[in-house]
Amino acid sequence: MSNYSQNIGLELPTEPEHYNIGVFNKNAMVIDSELHKLNIKNQSQDELFTTKESLNNEVLRATNKEISIISDLTNEISRAKSVESELTTNLSNEVSRATTQENIIDNKFSALIDGLTIRLNTLADSDDTTLDQLSEIVSYIKNNKNLIDNITTGKVNVTDIIDNLISTDINKPLSANQGKILKDLIDTLTKDNVGLSNVDNKSSEDIRNELTYENVVQALGYNPLGQSGIGEMRFEVDENYDLILIAPDGYDPPLELGNDGNLYYCFS
Repeated sequence: MSNYSQNIGLELPTEPEHYNIGVFNKNAMVIDSELHKLNIKNQSQDELFTTKESLNNEVLRATNKEISIISDLTNEISRAKSVESELTTNLSNEVSRATTQENIIDNKFSALIDGLTIRLNTLADSDDTTLDQLSEIVSYIKNNKNLIDNITTGKVNVTDIIDNLISTDINKPLSANQGKILKDLIDTLTKDNVGLSNVDNKSSEDIRNELTYENVVQALGYNPLGQSGIGEMRFEVDENYDLILIAPDGYDPPLELGNDGNLYYCFS
């Protein structure tokens, strides 16, 4: 009778028995089955190891993500606290400003009430003449409201401003630009521009000092004295800057210089 191995039950032929191919194949099948079980176990262990390593990596990734989230959350909490502190400060300042403004308004309102009270008391104590005058003023304002509105709201529209020098409209203003253009033209004017290039730039005093009797005769076209041979006559300016006629000694011409600057012949 055959014996069997302790672990996997392989058939062990006894010594007097001869080689039996059936027993060999049976034992081979048992060995193959056990090896297959071992392969399956090893494969399962490899899969478990891979799964464990993947889980370890996932745990590490999750841990790093958690650390990043905690850091971001900490920074956000710090920023929120800073913003909250700034908002609290701004709110406190705004409340203080509003309180100050409220006090100013209250003071102005109180002053206005006091002023109105004084005026009403003064009005109540006024005589009939003053009250009649106030009534007339109120009536005038009511009857002339349109006139007053036109005066207080009258303004020049931008579209009414003229920016050229060819318009003939007499009810519209000229632009500042055209005023600048006119000023520039005036600043560039010279004697040559206006046809006075031959005119000397002299004062009235210089002209009076240079004026002679011959200049007067030439300007008049005749001799106002009606005679000749009386010597040279000239005009001079006295200490009061008045123009006087200087005649030769012994001759008193019947001429007078009028206030208008014209020379007049005097009849005796």
